[in-house]
Order: sequence, then structure tokens, then C-alpha cells
Amino acid sequence: MSGYSRATVSQVLANGRQLRQELNRNLNNNINNNINKNKNAIFNLEKMQNIANEMSLDIDSEIKDRDDIKELEEVIKKFENEKAKIKKMRPETLFDEISKKERIETEIESLNKQIEEISKRAYWDSYSDYNEANRINSQYWAENNKLNTLPSEINRKLQINTQRVFEAESILRNLESIQKEFKIKTKNIINSNKFAYVKEIFDNIDKNIAQKFMSSEYKSLEKEFFSTDKNNIESKFNFLKSKLETFTEELANRYNTYLFKKEKAESIFKEFSEVQREYNLNSIESYIKNKEDLIDMYSFAETYKVNGVSKENFEKNFNKINSLLQEEKFDEAYLLTEKANEDLIKEQNILNKEYERILKQTEYAKRVAEAGRDAGYNIKISVSEDGIQDGINIKLTMGDEIIDFEPRIDAEGNYSLDINHVESISGTCQHKMTEVMKNLLGKGILISDIIKEGQSLVFKEKLKNSEKKNKKETLTK
Repeated sequence: MSGYSRATVSQVLANGRQLRQELNRNLNNNINNNINKNKNAIFNLEKMQNIANEMSLDIDSEIKDRDDIKELEEVIKKFENEKAKIKKMRPETLFDEISKKERIETEIESLNKQIEEISKRAYWDSYSDYNEANRINSQYWAENNKLNTLPSEINRKLQINTQRVFEAESILRNLESIQKEFKIKTKNIINSNKFAYVKEIFDNIDKNIAQKFMSSEYKSLEKEFFSTDKNNIESKFNFLKSKLETFTEELANRYNTYLFKKEKAESIFKEFSEVQREYNLNSIESYIKNKEDLIDMYSFAETYKVNGVSKENFEKNFNKINSLLQEEKFDEAYLLTEKANEDLIKEQNILNKEYERILKQTEYAKRVAEAGRDAGYNIKISVSEDGIQDGINIKLTMGDEIIDFEPRIDAEGNYSLDINHVESISGTCQHKMTEVMKNLLGKGILISDIIKEGQSLVFKEKLKNSEKKNKKETLTK
């Protein structure tokens, strides 16, 4: 015979507290890690804003010529415009998300206390407590679902703040470059040495960077500079000065763009790697023993045969992104990492759901075994031949009586309990089986129907009783 049940009474809620805590461990780790990362991003942004705020340019008191002052004031104006950009940056805070997390955790703790209270007074046949347990259970998972909405919003704000950190770093580099330009101009004006001025600009060009990003332009500039000396500087100064300043500004822009794309691509790749590396689950066997033996997501998927999770796909993306970064194809690397990260999160969601199912199924089997033990049966526990993820089988024996239970939870969360009962020759099975059923109910397992050879025995018995009642009424009339 076979049956179906739903584990929702208060005893189940109390016994399942370890299950709920285990399921929320990875979720809370993810939320807390991203909250800390966001704090670091805000700290770094504010640190760079403070650095920029302390930077300043002042015209040397030795400089009196109005044209020279005007030239330096143009540099100061450019400098202040850059400072204004970084000053305007406002980080995305997580006050609302943290408050929401605390409210949810407070509510969940309140529900846990209610569970403890109902566990003290609930009996197997107390339907008011059974309904109350159902209400509390539904409310708990509703709060848990609210908690599940937090990671995406926190991650969105983290990405915004990370982007702003990159922008702030770029602005700081620009400010340092402008400071250098101002220093060179000031020195040139004070020394009244035009050749020394253009020479210092040229000498300050990083040859390796110039050859990497503006090779042909650098060769032309180099040729022009080495054809200049103190004898012809007067006639060539304005042209060479303009060419040098234009070149250094364009080179700085290209190099900053390169660094920005590089840091952006490397950062999201690092995040992608951390998301995979930091996600881990407790082995089911260790959970049963109330121990912790964390394994990585792909080892878990392989061990417990979870479909839709591919280590090969992760490694393929990882190696491809790494190659793109080595080739300095940062835009391609960034886009591929975004897509790979989405796939990785989907896989982790699949694992979360399957992990929850297996743990619930394990707790379910545990309560079936306890119901048999309380009825005085000998207990033998075995794992399904396809693995523990497919279920744990319970065999109850007493003399020549044998009851085999196969408690299962499918992917949609539906509970089932297959029962194979070999009755005792002595004929005492009915009494003992009734005791087992009462114990099952006491453990939170309500047998709503029993199916034998494709037909409902519960419905058949009700129909039989109804017919007897109708017959008796007819005879009375």
C-alpha cells in the first residue's frame, strides 16, 4: 500500500529549526559579504574624495606677468573641474536593505519563539495546534522569501559603488597629471627657459606607454624634439609646446581609458571567481551527523547528481575570460563575465532549491524512523540505491512483521510515503499499524489517503460506511 502526507505540525517546525538555519546560512553569507564589500567601496570612495579635497594648486608669488598668470589660471580651472566631479559622487547606501534584513530576522526569531511555545503544548491529535503550526510555517517561509529579495538589490548598489570607485581613481590620476602639468608650467615661467620647459615635458612622457598607445605619433614628436635646440627654440617653441601638450593630454586619456577598462574587467572577473569559490554547501552525510563538512558547488552537484549545473561550462568561461584579459580585450572579457556570472547565479539557485529538498527529505525520513521506534519496532535505515538525494528508506521489524517506508519529496515539494507492509501471522498488525500511524501524526506526518492497487482505501471505507448508514435508515423507515 502507499500514502501521501504533509509535515506541518508544530513538532516538525521545532525539529526543523536546524534545517531552516542551514538553508539561510549561504543566503546570509552572501548578503553579509556584499554588505562588507559595499562598505569597503564606500570607504575607498570617501577616502579618494578626501585626498582630492586636500589637493590644490597655487600660483607662485614670483610670477607677476598677467599672461603667465592667465595661463596658470586655465590649468587651475581644469583642475577644479576635475575636483568637482569627484566631489559630486554620492555612494549608494544600504540603510534600507540592512533595516529590512534586521526586521525580517526579528520576525523570524519571533516565529521561532512561537514554534517553541507551540511545541510545548501540541499533541498529535490537537487540530488547533496543527492549524496554528501551519500558519506559523507559512509566515516563516513568507519572511524567508522576503530575505531572498535582498541579494539582487544589494548587488546592484555594490556594482554602482564599485563603478564610482573606478571613476574616482581615474579622476585622481587626472588630478595628478594636471598637478604635474601645473608644476612644469610654473617652473618654465619662473626660469624663463622655454627649451627647459619643452624638454621637461618630453622627458616626463613614459616611453613605454607612448609606444604602446601612440607609437606613430610618438615617433613624429621624438623627431621634432631632437631637431630642436636652444638656437631655434624661439621660432619653434609655440608649435612644439602645443604639440607636446596635445600629445601628453591624449596619451593620458588613452592610458586612463585602458586602465579603467582593465580594472573594470579584472574586478568583475575577480567577483565572478569569488562567487564560485565562496559558495559551498554542507554534505548531506555531515548534516545528518550534525557536523560541518563544506564542499564546493560542483563537487556537491556531482556527488548528489544535480542537473543543470556544469563545471565544464564554468571552466570554459573562466579560461576564455582569462585569455581575453591576457590579450587585453577588456570589453569582450567584461561582457562574457557578466553572462557567465548570470549563469553561475542560476546554477547556485538550482543548488539551493535541491539542497533544501534533500535536507527536508532527510528530516522527513528521520521522523518516520522515530515514529516506528516509538511504537517499539526495530529500525533499519538504508540509502536509496541511486544515492541519498533520492531518499532514505526505513524498515520496521517486529517478529515476522515487516513495514518498509520510502519517504520522498519531489522537485515541486510534494511529499509522498510509499509503504510496503508484510503482516504478522499472529494477526496483531492492525493494532501496531494504528499505533505507527498515530506516531507518524505526532511527528507531523498526516496520512491523508492510502492507495492500494490504484484505488483509495480511505475513500472506499467512507463509501462503505455511507452505504451501511443508508441501508439502516431504509430498514428503520
